[in-house]
This record gives sequence, structure tokens and C-alpha cells, in this order.
Amino acid sequence: MMKWLMSTILVLSLSACSAFGGNNDKKVDYAALPSTMTLSLVAPNNVNSLDSDGVGVPIKFKVFELEDDSMLKAADYEELSKNFKQALGSNYVKDYDYILTPGQFKFVEPIQLDEDTRYIGVVANYSNPNKSQWKKVVKVKPIGHEYHLMMLFRRNEVILKEVE
Repeated sequence: MMKWLMSTILVLSLSACSAFGGNNDKKVDYAALPSTMTLSLVAPNNVNSLDSDGVGVPIKFKVFELEDDSMLKAADYEELSKNFKQALGSNYVKDYDYILTPGQFKFVEPIQLDEDTRYIGVVANYSNPNKSQWKKVVKVKPIGHEYHLMMLFRRNEVILKEVE
């Protein structure tokens, strides 16, 4: 009787272990997870300078998650400055505000992209937008990718590109 009781307890113990998280063979499918992006933000010493002496001033900018890039590409500086949500319309998903001072580097930890995001855009508030390339956009996929985006804010131009 004692052997039977010990055997029963042993069997029940082992089955309880497997039922409560013992050997769980589930694997994570990273290709099905939402995409993420990290940002490397760089402002040289002459960023946003107004004159030839190259003295830089801080640069404010917005990073956008967008469903499509058409409204951003078509919008002018004034439209985006006054009411960017209206200017971007239904293309708008989310935005992030940043500011860099001359000579500053900033790394932004991973941000999970919205499932509707297909483009990442940047709009920089240069002191002289009429003589600047102040907006850029890159295509992204919302699922299964890790993007590292570099944004370089030159004197009168923003560069946005995916880097390894």
C-alpha cells in the first residue's frame, strides 16, 4: 500500500510541474512582433546657423509616424507649423518632439511602431526654412523589423536614413 501511495504522489507531482510551467516549448515569433525604431540624433556645431560665421543655434524638430507620406511631402512649412495634425490629415499616426543644441548627440531608446505606421518623417524648424531642406521621410514596415534611424541636422538640411 505504501509503495502504491508513494508512486501516486510522485506521478501527481510530476504532472503538476508540467501543468504549471515546467517544460514550455513555445517559441517567440519575432517576425510577428511590432517593429521598433531607435534614433541617433546628431547636431554639429553649426546647426541652424543664420550667417556665414557658422555659429549654431538649437534646432527643434518633430518625428512623425505616418500611414502614408503624401500629405507630408505636399505640405509647406507654414501649414505644418500652424497645425501639423490638420496638414497631415488621416496620414498622421503619432509624433515625438525633440530639440538639439549645437554639438549634441542623442540616442533614443527603442520605440514600438504603431501597426498603422508605414513611414517615418522628420520636420525640422530651421531658422530660415526657405533656404533649408527641412523635411525628410523613409518607408518602414510595421511588423517584424528593428529600424535604426540616423537624423543629422546640418546647417540648413536634415538628413534621415536607415543605418545598420
